[in-house]
Amino acid sequence: IYKFPSVKIPIQFDLKSAEVNISLKVTEETPDVMEIIETIPEADLQNLNSAEWYFDMMPGEDKTLLSINRLPEALGYYELFFEVYTKINGTYNLHSTFIYGFEMEFEKESYINEMIFDLIQLPVESNEQKWLENIIQILDEIKNTNIQTKNDCLNAIKDLFTAKNNLDKITSVNTYEIYEKILILVLYHEAKIESINTRKTTKRKNKKDTKKH
Repeated sequence: IYKFPSVKIPIQFDLKSAEVNISLKVTEETPDVMEIIETIPEADLQNLNSAEWYFDMMPGEDKTLLSINRLPEALGYYELFFEVYTKINGTYNLHSTFIYGFEMEFEKESYINEMIFDLIQLPVESNEQKWLENIIQILDEIKNTNIQTKNDCLNAIKDLFTAKNNLDKITSVNTYEIYEKILILVLYHEAKIESINTRKTTKRKNKKDTKKH
């Protein structure tokens, strides 16, 4: 499975109080595949996937919360949730929710260009050349396709399995590395489907929440 190297990213959350004194609780929640490494100012409660700050704010005061997060290693769409609670009569009540969504991508065009370069260098037998050219043609089409929908992803996956089947017909040289890279592209498009589905679910949920209000 294609994985990203371990990368840290700061997430900044800015607050400004109204013209009143106010007591707040702010929480951050991350997916299990992420990790909160550090918080500034230091959170009152913190574990790998959540943090809680408790503080008071003066009228018109600005405050910035910062968390350093380790990003996921795998492709996909991810969301961080920040919630702000106000203290009323000794109880913290949810005031607002903020969602920070992002997608872990990789450079599909560069990746496929490298694959095509490697394929061109393969010293295949003359009777295998047509299979090699077909694989290159499939990869080139996938490279130039702007993936927007689930069907785009499914069509790309279907074409990649056709490329794999053609690769199996090339036996004069070792093609295992190309085979692995084709599977990585399949996983990439499967992750894109998950990303598209997640976005649709989030949009539907937000639309429902808007109607309730």
